Amino acid sequence: MRLAPFMVVLFIMYLSINVLDKTLDPTLQNPDSTGVSYFALILQPSLWDTNSFIVLLIGFIGAVSLITATIGILTRSDIVTLSGGAASLMAMGAIPIIQLYWFMSRNVGSMTGCIPRDPCASAMILGSLTAGVVGLMWVMTVLEFWLWRPVTQ
Repeated sequence: MRLAPFMVVLFIMYLSINVLDKTLDPTLQNPDSTGVSYFALILQPSLWDTNSFIVLLIGFIGAVSLITATIGILTRSDIVTLSGGAASLMAMGAIPIIQLYWFMSRNVGSMTGCIPRDPCASAMILGSLTAGVVGLMWVMTVLEFWLWRPVTQ
């Protein structure tokens, strides 16, 4: 699958889970099931001026820049220098995939008679298999996009 259509699929999955969990708040005040309101962070730039967000952003950019510069200097490879972009693309899929895992494990657990908030083997296995397959598909899609050649035959 191509990168752009798969991004759309993940975004639709993210929205669908938020609608099913009844956590999609049009006022952008209610965080989703993962505890963070990503739409509020993206759509309201006034939240970008908080000290914790700025420190986190500067620390993340600094760490990625330092790591890629060091690896780029040591290996003298331009592909490694640009690896931060590939890592960022892979990280973009983490939010909906983790949300899918929690959604599947929570709802399967309630259907199979597990005690809420307690670990349930059947729910964790089904959630891991579902989210794991989607996560593997995302990683392969990003690698195929990044390398410009098919990863699987």
